[in-house]
Amino acid sequence: MLIPNLLLFCIALALLIISGSWLVKSGIKIANFLRLPEFLLGFVLIAVATSLPEWFVGIAAALSKEPELSLGTVLGSNIANICLIFGVGLLLAKRIRFTTKEAKTDSIVMLITAILPLALMMLGRQLSRIDGVVLLFVFFAYYTYVIRQRKRYHKRSHEQVSRAAAILSSFIFIASMVMLFFSARWTVKSGTVLATELQLPPLLIGLFFVAIGTSLPELVVTIHAMLRHETDIGIGNIIGSNITNVALVLGTTALLAPIPIDSLVFVSSALYVIVVSLVFTAFLESGRLTWLSGLSLIMLYIFFLFLEVVIKAIPI
Repeated sequence: MLIPNLLLFCIALALLIISGSWLVKSGIKIANFLRLPEFLLGFVLIAVATSLPEWFVGIAAALSKEPELSLGTVLGSNIANICLIFGVGLLLAKRIRFTTKEAKTDSIVMLITAILPLALMMLGRQLSRIDGVVLLFVFFAYYTYVIRQRKRYHKRSHEQVSRAAAILSSFIFIASMVMLFFSARWTVKSGTVLATELQLPPLLIGLFFVAIGTSLPELVVTIHAMLRHETDIGIGNIIGSNITNVALVLGTTALLAPIPIDSLVFVSSALYVIVVSLVFTAFLESGRLTWLSGLSLIMLYIFFLFLEVVIKAIPI
């Protein structure tokens, strides 16, 4: 039954990717119609929209009593966002100059947020419902702060969107959310069966297969923005998406079903999220981002793959 289950998983993941892409594209149209500043557009609206696949996967995983799959998806997605997506974006853009001070500050918040779930889990040996409440509080508190400080962000997108296009995009946005919900449930169910067939922990399935699939909307937004020299949107999307993944997605999942720690894979991947977040923050502080920076990030992802394969092979 391996081949049929693998095929079902791939179809579910494809539907998740398609609905996520539609959701992001329609969300960008709506946000541009509202004339939001570029960084706020990427950091708040688009970042939340591109994190909805992970969020729906988290809800579905919790309801299916497989919260570890959501944990793997969040950790893998955050690593992929920085190393693969931002790395590929830099390779294609060749060189960008970045001087937005607010984004540099927000990248430090992203780093702190990456440390938070690991600290909470180490204290209680699991991410409990109380920890979920803490993470959700962090999400709503920080986003409220960012929205209230919207006057800090001045650079705006030049794309003009008509009222008719905005209304059509709103309908597509809602339809994409519905499709996203059902495809996420299908992805979790088929992914859980596949993990059993391959004798792999759900954490590992989420860490690589589901995480890369759910990160594709971020890839679309970031590359599109950076090639159009809308750097603030691309970087804001990475930062906002990573904060949303940790605070909203993990917070919601833990609130529905506590997430236990029972593997070295979790510890290594959680620490790796912190490392790549630190590298990302250092790159932004430098202000000069080149294709070599992108290449180094991609190499970090390749090393992560190698590291997890080696750890999985260690008998415990």
